[in-house]
Amino acid sequence: MMQNNTTAYLRGWRLQAMGAVGALLLAASVVALPAAADAADPHCNYPYGSNTCLTLEDQGGGISNIRVGIDIYMSQSEAQYLYDVNGGTPFGVELLAHDHNDPADDTSGLVEITTDDLYQVSVGANGLFGTFAKQVSCHLFNEDTDGRDELVARVTLYDPRYPGGFAQFHSGIIVGYFENCASSGGGSGGGRPPGDPPRHEN
Repeated sequence: MMQNNTTAYLRGWRLQAMGAVGALLLAASVVALPAAADAADPHCNYPYGSNTCLTLEDQGGGISNIRVGIDIYMSQSEAQYLYDVNGGTPFGVELLAHDHNDPADDTSGLVEITTDDLYQVSVGANGLFGTFAKQVSCHLFNEDTDGRDELVARVTLYDPRYPGGFAQFHSGIIVGYFENCASSGGGSGGGRPPGDPPRHEN
């Protein structure tokens, strides 16, 4: 079971920042997902106050589209501050190999999504929202030698008021077999042993 891996920073301001409408939206969003059919389904993590999702979309020819989305619920003024103080780029986004019990301890970065890629951030009445995407070779997901690969997205929110200057959020975990992803048409997790499909972990 994936741990709640947001920092204490989120817990500190969320009660003051979330309005009644944001709280209702959050309550509606905190539902367990069924096991994902493949990595093209959203693999999400729903700690209180936010949700972060990762999908890998097979584009054919060994190319996969990494898509990451995040919603952080807070007041509009708080969201606008974070957007403005970071010049419109309040998030850092990367795909990592998941090698520890808690994704917060993972350090093996595989792909970084930057403003040169799809990088969309918006401020709304209920918080700060981001959508990010990048196309890469699916072979980059082949991160483990035992055949089974585990991937997680990390989104870093930059806030100069917080000690260290940031808070981190993690998606659900994608488990797949990517060693032969191009030949098997598995840019979203193919090449897996029979009876062992990629699954959703949160």
